[in-house]
Amino acid sequence: MTTIFYSSNTGTTRRYAELLSEKTGCPCLPLDKWENAETDDAVFLGWVFGGDIQGLKQMKETGLPLRAVGAVGIMAQDKDAVREKNCPDLPFYFLPGAFDLKKLKGMYKLMAGMIVKVIKNKLREAPNEESEKILGFFENGIDLFSEDALAPLVEKLTA
Repeated sequence: MTTIFYSSNTGTTRRYAELLSEKTGCPCLPLDKWENAETDDAVFLGWVFGGDIQGLKQMKETGLPLRAVGAVGIMAQDKDAVREKNCPDLPFYFLPGAFDLKKLKGMYKLMAGMIVKVIKNKLREAPNEESEKILGFFENGIDLFSEDALAPLVEKLTA
């Protein structure tokens, strides 16, 4: 049996893991519960921060065979770099994520706040459309969650 493990900071990756579980019949657990799983192999879903899939290193350290990795992020154009950096030899699925500054916790919230200040300073010096768009994501949030994006991974797990 395959178990879906996930690492989620604001809930979006958890939403994908639970939906994937519902569609495939595979159980899902947060990564910190991996020792309680009776499983043959795993699928891991993690969120992207700074080009790293959060939790993937810990997932690999469990020793469970990985069937696939899902990366939840905002910037789809970065997906090839994320795959290359984190899991070039595994089936990889990019899932569009969400961002809500109010839901961030700990150092991530602090770092995002600093990024907002930097963007605002840059916009004062040299206004540009791309920076205004990114600032809008930070200030207003964005939700790109897509059930359809899971289809290829569902197909892999149910084939």
